[in-house]
Amino acid sequence: MPEPPQNPASPPDRRPVVSSDFVIAFEDGAAVEKRLSRELAPVDIYQKREGNDLCDAVVDGKYRILRRLGGGGMGCVYLAEHMLLQKKVAVKVLLPEWSKKPVIVERFLREARASSRVRHDHVIAVQDHGITPEGLAFMVMEYLDGQELRDLLRQEGPLSWPRTRKILRQIASALSAAHAKYVYHRDLKPANIFVVLKPGEQDFVKIIDFGIAKIADENETRQLTRSGMILGTADYMSPEQARGRAVTHLSDQYSLGIVAYEMLTGRVPFHDDTFMGTLQAHVFGQLIPPREIRPELPENVEFLVCRMLEKEPEKRFFDMEEVIRALELIGDDGEVCSPDAGGRWKAILFWSLLFSLLALAAGAFWWANTAQGCDRSTAGHDAVLSVGTGKP
Repeated sequence: MPEPPQNPASPPDRRPVVSSDFVIAFEDGAAVEKRLSRELAPVDIYQKREGNDLCDAVVDGKYRILRRLGGGGMGCVYLAEHMLLQKKVAVKVLLPEWSKKPVIVERFLREARASSRVRHDHVIAVQDHGITPEGLAFMVMEYLDGQELRDLLRQEGPLSWPRTRKILRQIASALSAAHAKYVYHRDLKPANIFVVLKPGEQDFVKIIDFGIAKIADENETRQLTRSGMILGTADYMSPEQARGRAVTHLSDQYSLGIVAYEMLTGRVPFHDDTFMGTLQAHVFGQLIPPREIRPELPENVEFLVCRMLEKEPEKRFFDMEEVIRALELIGDDGEVCSPDAGGRWKAILFWSLLFSLLALAAGAFWWANTAQGCDRSTAGHDAVLSVGTGKP
């Protein structure tokens, strides 16, 4: 009896078979016919260079790659120069295996759209994006000289409240601008907060990487990050994200609370060895107050952080503007600041004017009622006289 045919699955390293304008690729053991020009061009441009390095390559005919700055599992970031303007920029390019996937490319380009939609001093500026003739998805951003907040915390450990307050104020301001454009970051963490080396100014912050940002007013049928999907970094994820529920501006506030907690204590409040364990801790875990870890922290600072980390979104601050006001209210010494003199005089003037208007309105009301009462009294007296005299 003949043996049944074996599964034609190919080994992981099996090369595509090229035939004319098409290529036979192998995905999950099945042969798939694809157009050569579109599917293999991104791979070819990388494979011609050792280690997927694009140094000296020219992207989109305008940006010459100078050196690799870093990268992750989906893309690389390079220092480049605009050939015409001779200006340094950062170019983020998708890796070839991801450049072939339409969903990933669309998410990548949406990051560019989300970032360019928010114009703010503390949000990285996206200057250009697109897909090269070779099929590479790319994004051009301003070049930042500095380090991630994650690296700063590794080097220096917990930060002082005045320094933390300054950094939080800038992040909250940037998020407020993003939320005003209906853009929610959804992956706020120290690795996505860049501390720029700026002459004469310490700790100037830029928010980067809107890779899984949600644009709230997009057509739901086109959203790549819908409700029910868990996307983000577990240590910094809000309870509603962990449950797969709808994400709002309050989800970013929770993540900002995690960042604040880490800056002040040197550790995140919820962590487990597994991804799902960390998510469960966000949903059900008991928060250890920051002052139990670092007793010298002011009580008002602890209140601020714990308020942002409320598990129920409606118990957090109303929005980022309210967070900013709270940060401004708590001084560098941790005490509640009194309003400035100008603010006090404005308040005095406002209330004085209000009371004057109320008094004027009350006086007018009293006068009108008094005059009407007098008219009624006079009319009654005249009627009595008419009856007494028999006159009409």
